[in-house]
Amino acid sequence: MAKPMPRSRARPLIYTTLLIGLGLVLGAASISAPAVGARQDMRTWVAGYLYGDHAFGQIVQPVHRDLVGVRLWLPRPVAPGTGTLILTVHPISGGEALASARIALTDLPAHGPATFRFDPVPLDRPEGGLPVPLMLTLKGEGIDRSSAVSVMAGPNRYSNGTLVRDGLLIPRADLAFELLYRASWFDRILPITQIARSRPGIFAWPPLYALLAYGLLITLGRFLSRLAYTLLFADPPAVGGDLNG
Repeated sequence: MAKPMPRSRARPLIYTTLLIGLGLVLGAASISAPAVGARQDMRTWVAGYLYGDHAFGQIVQPVHRDLVGVRLWLPRPVAPGTGTLILTVHPISGGEALASARIALTDLPAHGPATFRFDPVPLDRPEGGLPVPLMLTLKGEGIDRSSAVSVMAGPNRYSNGTLVRDGLLIPRADLAFELLYRASWFDRILPITQIARSRPGIFAWPPLYALLAYGLLITLGRFLSRLAYTLLFADPPAVGGDLNG
């Protein structure tokens, strides 16, 4: 029969493992890793070229209140110059911008999407309904024609909005875009951000639910380890002997 490791040697190892696990859980629950929501990722044609006073937009219907970014496919110009791209987020009914983000032309990726990040957008949400629709508007600042940016688009695969070019709706078309919602690495295991949404006080802190899940896992692990210890190292019952006492 194998002998168990002495408790004096096992305890430091167990405590160290638990502390490391705690750090990993808090890190995974705190590090931002935005989740991709609605998208139209086909890039089959150029909707137009962004320079001067030209502007492009996309009407979207968010599904959460914590929109934190938008990805657009905007290949970097051959001669990018010193201009800047500005994305603003407005309610579809107009009014002040809810969020904005800027990217310099020189920071645009050569082929992949450009990510515009901003603080979570506060959205009105009718009782029992989705948040209000939004207008995403892309404009340029200091961009001349020699540094024009190709704005990629595709067919109308996104049913909750449409492409807008210089204030005009373009039927049966959408920008190539992705909506990004607030999330952490831990959300890939358990949707803690969604669980915490709209809850009061400390219950609105997503890492709390990661810690609760970790505590439950430890409790289950202790139970299983005690059960295994009993099965593996308990003395077997005596065989034979005086049956009559």
